[in-house]
Amino acid sequence: MPNHFDERRAVRQPPAGSLLTKISEWCRSLGLLGWASLAVLLALTLGILFLWQRTEWQSALSAVIAGLGATLGSAVALLEGRQVRARLLLVLAGGIFTAWFAYYSTSDLAEQLRTKSERLDFLRADLLDYLKPLPAPEIQPVLKAAGEKLRTRFNEVIARKPPFNRSDFDASRDLIELISKLDDNNGHVHYFLGEIDRGLGDVAGGDQQFYAYLAAEHGRTRQGALGYPPCDTPEGYCRERTAWIFHLLANDFYKDGLKLEEANNPDAPARFATALLHACSAIKLFPPNGFNSPSQGISTRTLETLLLQKLGSKAKPCPSPETP
Repeated sequence: MPNHFDERRAVRQPPAGSLLTKISEWCRSLGLLGWASLAVLLALTLGILFLWQRTEWQSALSAVIAGLGATLGSAVALLEGRQVRARLLLVLAGGIFTAWFAYYSTSDLAEQLRTKSERLDFLRADLLDYLKPLPAPEIQPVLKAAGEKLRTRFNEVIARKPPFNRSDFDASRDLIELISKLDDNNGHVHYFLGEIDRGLGDVAGGDQQFYAYLAAEHGRTRQGALGYPPCDTPEGYCRERTAWIFHLLANDFYKDGLKLEEANNPDAPARFATALLHACSAIKLFPPNGFNSPSQGISTRTLETLLLQKLGSKAKPCPSPETP
């Protein structure tokens, strides 16, 4: 009796050579353009792996790959309608190639950034390890130079039109970190952290840094010289900077008092009184009128007038300052 199971298996087995025939037909269906496109993809893949090692060429390579995607799409469109397999293969190959390059380039760049970040961290740590044991007189010039550079970098950022991003102040924060590691109560640190917070819209956070500055300053600059040169010291405290902080605080308390007044909050007069005290301090330290530039908020003398109106007859005008 014949074995029916074996007969069925025999029927299902393809004729000898049919697999090679199908592969041959499929290869012919790609056509010259299809094979040429695949060859170009393979060559470019090998070329990219080699050229990507040159950092200065990476931007150009990224642009080439972007153009290659458009070229591949055009090549697919040129294939005849009957070449369905060729179209499918090229689309699939192009997708795999693009995804591979995106992953390869992104992971490689991320690794480069991680390595550079680690190197900078090591360099910063090594620099601090070298500086900290030095006697105070030898650290003072470092703090002075760092404070000057910090002011330059901060001014370069705020010279641009707001709004600002946190990353805009990264260079300033790097110097702030260096200074604070050498002097944890430095005026440059408190002042510029306050200005950065305000620049990013965090007025409350900025005011906290300003109060830390005033607490550490503790009246030491009240009889000092005016101008920016006296601010370029290792300690970072100076009369004009102190007066400017009082001017900014006066503006903040006045605006806060207006909001409380509008909400019928009984704390509004206390805000106005504090604002007047700060305004008078700014006028005393930066005579004769405090700050009055259009870019500096409400001028100090105008604030004094507005606050006297808010507080009524019980409030007294600011004493006439002595011009240094």
